[in-house]
Amino acid sequence: MLRTLTLALCLGTMATPVFAESFLERMAQQAAEKMAQKAADSVMNGGGSSSDGGAKNRETSDDPQAGQVLKPKPRATTTAAPPAPAPTAAPGVKAKKAPPPGVYPGTIAVSADIKAKKDAFDEFGKVRCSDCEGGYSYDSWTQIFFNGELAGEYNGWAKKLGNLKVGERLTWKGKASKGTLTVVSDSPVEGFRCKQLTYRLDKPNASAERPGLVCWGKLNEYSSNDSWVIVY
Repeated sequence: MLRTLTLALCLGTMATPVFAESFLERMAQQAAEKMAQKAADSVMNGGGSSSDGGAKNRETSDDPQAGQVLKPKPRATTTAAPPAPAPTAAPGVKAKKAPPPGVYPGTIAVSADIKAKKDAFDEFGKVRCSDCEGGYSYDSWTQIFFNGELAGEYNGWAKKLGNLKVGERLTWKGKASKGTLTVVSDSPVEGFRCKQLTYRLDKPNASAERPGLVCWGKLNEYSSNDSWVIVY
């Protein structure tokens, strides 16, 4: 601008007074217009020194988060739900326990030796039979020879044996052998009043025996009264 004014002054000294005055007025008017335009541009640009600076200022003023230090938001913590309780298994059906010894005569232990003698006695009394179930009958099954006498009485065979006195006997005739049952003693067993028996089968040229036992007490848990019970 100073150059323009200097040049104008120089021209003014060289030109005529009227021309110089007109020229200087135009120069001054142009300079004033330029200054006004520059001031207006400065105001429109937000007072920045350049268009880029003004844009930056506008962006900064328009951004609500400008000048703030952004911190990462904490992640939402989810509390794990406690595990569901395991389903309770339905109670199983408990196996029925055998009554303890001394409750019923049937709980008296039978030794393996006595079981073996009983099996051997039945084998000795085995007889082939064409009209029998399985093709065999047994002279050792003493009770079947007294079924007519018992007439279907409940627990009648055990009662008949228990009512025998020591030394008394029963006899029967099988298909292949003769049988006898004798009460040999009357002694308690495991706290029960019992009678010891001897079963015997005789064939023309052979014989076999086995022990027997009948005791006084309740037959089972459904019995309300004591009675004679066959143990073996």
